[in-house]
Amino acid sequence: MLLFLYEYACVCETFISLWLWSSFLSQMHRQLLRGRRLTARKDLIVDKLFQPTRSTESKVWVDSNFLRRFLSCEDDLEDLFRNAIKSNTLYKRESFLCEHSQGLNPRKARQGKLLSMDMYDALESILRHEYEMFLDDRSEDTKLARHLTLMDHKFIDGENLTCQACGVSYQQETAKKYELFDTLISINDGLLPGLNDFSTVDDTEDSPDIYVISRTWVTSFKEYMKKKVREMKTPPVRGAEEVINSLCGGIDVVDLKEVTGEGKTDGYKSTDNSVDLTSDTVDPSKKEEERRDRDPFKGEEDPTQKVTCE
Repeated sequence: MLLFLYEYACVCETFISLWLWSSFLSQMHRQLLRGRRLTARKDLIVDKLFQPTRSTESKVWVDSNFLRRFLSCEDDLEDLFRNAIKSNTLYKRESFLCEHSQGLNPRKARQGKLLSMDMYDALESILRHEYEMFLDDRSEDTKLARHLTLMDHKFIDGENLTCQACGVSYQQETAKKYELFDTLISINDGLLPGLNDFSTVDDTEDSPDIYVISRTWVTSFKEYMKKKVREMKTPPVRGAEEVINSLCGGIDVVDLKEVTGEGKTDGYKSTDNSVDLTSDTVDPSKKEEERRDRDPFKGEEDPTQKVTCE
C-alpha cells in the first residue's frame, strides 16, 4: 500500500512538473509572438507613417488614447484585436458621437488628433498587417484582416466632424463652469491665514453684512479646492480602454456638482466631505441678542455649530 502511494505521488509530481513546464513554454511562445508583432509595427511606422503630406488634404480625427497606445510600440492592442474578430473594426462611432448624431461629442473631440488622409490610410495599413499576424498566431482565418478598419465611420474635418448645437452648448457650459471655479478661487484666496479672521463677536457691530463660517467648513473647503486643482492637472485614469487624456485636462474634467447641487435629491447627505456654499453660512444679525454674551466658538449655543461639512 505504501509503495502504491509512493508511486502515485511520483506520478502526480511528474504530471505537475510537466504541466508547469508546458505552461512556461506556452507563455514564452506568446511573448515571442508578441515581440515579433511589436517589432514589425515599429518598422512599418518608420517606413510608412511619417511621410510628407499635401497641405490641402482632408484631415481625419483619431482618438489620442489609441494613438498613444499604438505609437508606444509596447501595447499589443490584443483587447482591440479580439473584439475586431466579430466586427472587423477597432472602434465603433457610437462611442464618440454627440447626442444628435451629427458629429463628435465635444469632449471626445478634445481628446483626439487630426491626421492627414494619407497618414490615416497608412495607419490602417499597419494595423491590418499586425492584425493578420495576430490572427495567424491564434490559428484564425487571416483573410479577416483585409477588411479591418480603425473606425467604422470616419470623422472628417469640414464634413462631419462637429455638431453646431453641441458645440454652442459645450462652450456655454464650460464658460459657466469657469466662472464658478474663478469664484471659488477668490473665496479660497480670502481664507488665507490672517485674512478675514473673526476674532470677537464685536467685529459684527460695525457692519450688519458680515457672515460667519466655521473653521471646520474652511478646512473642508480648502481640502476640496486642493482636490479639484489636482484633478485639473492630472485627471484620474479610468481603465485601459477609457483613459482620460491628461493633456486635455483643465476645467473641462473638473466635477463641481458638490457646489452647484446638481444631482442632489431630497434627503441628500454628503459622503465625501462635499462643500455646499448655499447652506453652510449663518447671518450673525439674526441672532445678535443671543450671542452677545458668549464666545462664538464655544458652547452648545454656538451660532456656528450648524456651519459644518461633517
